[in-house]
Order: sequence, then C-alpha cells, then structure tokens
Amino acid sequence: MVTSLSIHCKFCYSRNVIKYGTRNNVQRFWCKDCRRKFVNNYALPGMKIAFDITEAAVGSYFEGISANIIIQEILNKYRLYVSINSIFEWVRKFSYLGSEVCKQHHPDVGDTWIVNETKANICDSDYFFIDIIDTETQFVIATKFYSHIGFDGFYPIIESVKDQVGKVPKDIIILSSRNKLNLNKIKDHIRQNGIDILVLNAENKRKLRMQLTGSCLTRNRILSRLKNKDNINKIIYGWLMYYNYSRKNWFLHGKTPSQMANIEFNLSSIPS
Repeated sequence: MVTSLSIHCKFCYSRNVIKYGTRNNVQRFWCKDCRRKFVNNYALPGMKIAFDITEAAVGSYFEGISANIIIQEILNKYRLYVSINSIFEWVRKFSYLGSEVCKQHHPDVGDTWIVNETKANICDSDYFFIDIIDTETQFVIATKFYSHIGFDGFYPIIESVKDQVGKVPKDIIILSSRNKLNLNKIKDHIRQNGIDILVLNAENKRKLRMQLTGSCLTRNRILSRLKNKDNINKIIYGWLMYYNYSRKNWFLHGKTPSQMANIEFNLSSIPS
C-alpha cells in the first residue's frame, strides 16, 4: 500500500491510495475514497503535460499575458508545442479545481476585511465586482459580481462566506469605489449588520491599493476579453485559485495568501 506520505489522489486529494497494476510499464493507482484510477504523471486529472508547465501557463494567463505569447514561451523553454485551445482547457481545469478547493478549505483570517469594488465591461455590459479580502493574509475570501448598478446588499455576501471562515469581521475597510451609489449602499448594509467601518488616511489607502487592486484589475481586464458571459464564473474561480494558492506575494515575503491563512494544501502537492 502507498503510505500517506507518498501520494495524493489526483481527483479528491485523499491519501487512501493503493497501487493498481501497470499499463505500458506505467504504474497506475486506485483511490479507495473516490474509487477512481489515475497515473502519477505530475499532471492535473485528465492531462498528460506536467503540472509545473500547466501551472506556469495558467499563472501567466491570470497575469494578463496573451495565450499566443504563452504558447511561444512554452515552445522556447520546453520545446513543446501546445495549441491555443490547450491553454484555455488548462484554464478551465484550473478553474474547476478552484471551485472544488474553495469548498473544502477554511482559511484562518483576521477580524478586519477589505471591501474592494471594481468595474469591468464584458460583452458590452457593465459588471461590478466586489472582492472581500482579509487584511492580515490578503486571502480573497469571496468575489461577487452584479450585472447592474443597483447593489443587492452586503449581508448576502457575509452570509455566503460565514460557513467558510466561521466568522464575520469586526471591521471593514472600503477602498474607493468607482460607483458612488454602490459605495453608499455598501456602507449602509455594513453598519446595519453591526460592523464598524474603518477610515484610513490617504497614505494607508494608497498602500492597500498597491497590494490589492492591481491583481483585481488584471483579472477584470481578462474578463473584459471574454466573448461569452457564461465564462465569467470560470475565470473568477480560476483567478481565485491562482491568487490565493499559487501566486507568491511580494507583500507577504514570497508566501501565498493560503499559506498565511494556515491552509496546508499546496497546489504542487496534488500530483506528487
């Protein structure tokens, strides 16, 4: 039997795994929990290309680099040609993984959160994005979007993340919103739920914007390239996965937000 120190299931991440024969001289494994077979080829489920290549490509995509440039970089570095459809398939799989991981993990976050509202134009329609970010870990706790100017309320957002983090914040910091109507409604909903709004001086606000809004705006630019609104959630989940679990943060001294939030899960350990 494979010990708990050697391998995870590629599908459910369980360590309850045994060897399951070979095919073409390649060792196969069987997960007793999800009852699936897999090959330990250092790739995401259903993929043949090594995880470090796909992770780097997806990371470049979420940093705003075009798919054509990513393809050229892979060709130059690995002498491997991939199609543009492969890049988007990797992003799709990464996004699916993000949606599953977000359900499983409970970040250890602080008592002061940031409400950051930004705007993106997607398929000729304006969307408003609200990111809830922990100040201590920079973990993005939730991202919600609305296809209209009217704000549906801050309380549903807090309720949606309460089970995940096991708490509500004591204080909220609101970064400057592009939409004054939304900003005032957000403030009203926060106060109605007994949460204090912290007011920062100009210098501290500037520092927060440097740390946080750049990544959110890059995500919004990626969303603005979409030709199908149905893909919005896919990009959001993929970006959350990349930002929280994969992207090393300079302001966190090279750690990821998930590491700061005491989450042991590491993307690179999935296929190890």
